[in-house]
Amino acid sequence: MNSKRIISLIFVCMILVSTLAGCTQNEDPYRKYAEERVLRMSSGFDPPETMHGNIWATAGLGTIPRFVHERLFDYVPLPEKTYIPVLGESFVEDGNKITINLRQGVLWNDGTPFTSKDVIAQFNLAFIAGNVIWDYMESIEAIDEHTVVVTFSRPNVITTQLVANMTMDSPHHIYKEWADPAGEVVANRKPGTDTKWDQSTMDAIQGVKDKLHTFKPEAIGFVGTGPFILNNVTSSEASLVKTENYWGAENIQFDEVRIVKYTTLESYLNVIMSDGYDFETQGMSPDVYEQVIKENDDLRIVLAPDLGQPSLQFNMKHKYMDEKYVRQAIQYVVNRDLLMLIAEPGSENADLTSSGMIPPMRDIFLDEEFVDSLNLYNDNPEKAEEILTENGWSRNADGIWLDETGKVVELELTTTSAYPTFFLCGDSIVNQLNEFGLKTTLKAMEVSAYWKYVSEGTAMMSISMRPGHPNYGEPWETYRSFFIDGAADMGFTTPEEKKAGLTNVVLELPDGTKIDTGELLDELLTTEDPDRKQEITEYFASTINDLAVFMPLVTKYIPNKIYNPYLTGFPEDSSDTLWYGADSPRVLVRLMREGKLYYSVD
Repeated sequence: MNSKRIISLIFVCMILVSTLAGCTQNEDPYRKYAEERVLRMSSGFDPPETMHGNIWATAGLGTIPRFVHERLFDYVPLPEKTYIPVLGESFVEDGNKITINLRQGVLWNDGTPFTSKDVIAQFNLAFIAGNVIWDYMESIEAIDEHTVVVTFSRPNVITTQLVANMTMDSPHHIYKEWADPAGEVVANRKPGTDTKWDQSTMDAIQGVKDKLHTFKPEAIGFVGTGPFILNNVTSSEASLVKTENYWGAENIQFDEVRIVKYTTLESYLNVIMSDGYDFETQGMSPDVYEQVIKENDDLRIVLAPDLGQPSLQFNMKHKYMDEKYVRQAIQYVVNRDLLMLIAEPGSENADLTSSGMIPPMRDIFLDEEFVDSLNLYNDNPEKAEEILTENGWSRNADGIWLDETGKVVELELTTTSAYPTFFLCGDSIVNQLNEFGLKTTLKAMEVSAYWKYVSEGTAMMSISMRPGHPNYGEPWETYRSFFIDGAADMGFTTPEEKKAGLTNVVLELPDGTKIDTGELLDELLTTEDPDRKQEITEYFASTINDLAVFMPLVTKYIPNKIYNPYLTGFPEDSSDTLWYGADSPRVLVRLMREGKLYYSVD
């Protein structure tokens, strides 16, 4: 019995149990929670015993901080570039300087005033953590308690976005023990030759980082400027209560947010059928999605842009995956129309050129003639057969592929059962490869173990989320996700090299020319020549296309599911700026902060 059928049967059983339970209970839970001003949603976090409140040291809080910490500005790249004031009230750009006027009257949730000193502490700790902004920043200084000036040594096309997206999660009065020494490291830093900074700077960075990582404050009540504070957490649920001294408290129409921990699809569906969510965004298979709609008469759905790419990725450090022709052949085998039938609703067609960019953004930055010149990895098993045969592979009597040495080819695809698109598409891919004669097994893992397995470079093939343009709306973001952020996952570097900060991937062209992708990414971000920017973007697109290091499965949109009929105020138009973003808790807070989400009870 296939996995899709199993999930459907599980869901039918849950419907039956829920219906029987409903015969003895007539209470309207949605009205109850609306009257109590409680919003229930779904997300993930680590067990309470491993949680703590220091974001810099793997706190295990999952998405909980999105309700507690805030950015200077909420930057939204689509449908048009928009800066929504949050802790920053306004900013002025003047050459290589950005002057930020901070919102006055803001308090941390422990009652301490938020000032420019906190902003400087945050930026200095970001330097210690290796934040990309310090590749371009020269300094940050306070003009007064509510004005800071950021100076860039090398301005670029996302200078302002880099500043706007900085999250304020390290109040100076709590983190000064590490933030002040971090400021000294920033002031005395020296450039390196083989590394970003010289050895003395690297040693100083590590010294502060080691001490910072020993700080493990209680998770309950960890400090932020946001509208909520963590009040309680168990192995299955986290509770955040409204902060009464929040600067925008008058717009926050909820007294509590309860996050039901997402563990398995089965437990998640059980919560749905027991009316346990008011709002959630988790994915599900189309048949289950249809059943959820059928069983929830008042359900409203807003498909908001996420614009990421659930993708099959190949680890080039593994046997067979180290051969480009194998990776290309696999892409020709997989029929992505079949994946669209089982991917979560809201999914759109993937980029069949595997250029790295999602189709809407690809068509902004790449012209049609160039796109037509790329390999088109459509459903073409004959092409896959031709490629493998040309490289000495053959089939045995059972139709199973043998490599050039006559050995049976054995592949493994690892995924997590927690995300339906990942698991169901992974299962389909494995079935398609086996039908083609490539002996492939599916390894499904619990979600936290899965990400560890992938990041350590253990997976041969895995399914991950490659970003489209979630934060900046620029090609730089897309290609950085390959050659820096995801370099170890795909085997461009080793996990050890990534951990040591040695992430510059050098590619060799057919003519022997070597390209430092780190330097090229930097130029893509800083060049003021539009022709050069176009040339670099095309180089990256054609390189990713040719190397075939990943295969996007679908282009993702977020199904915002509003179960509680009393929940209202939100924009009905999914293209509204307020809906944009892959991070549903951050979108929720944005809607709340703008007074666009509340309960309406007669």
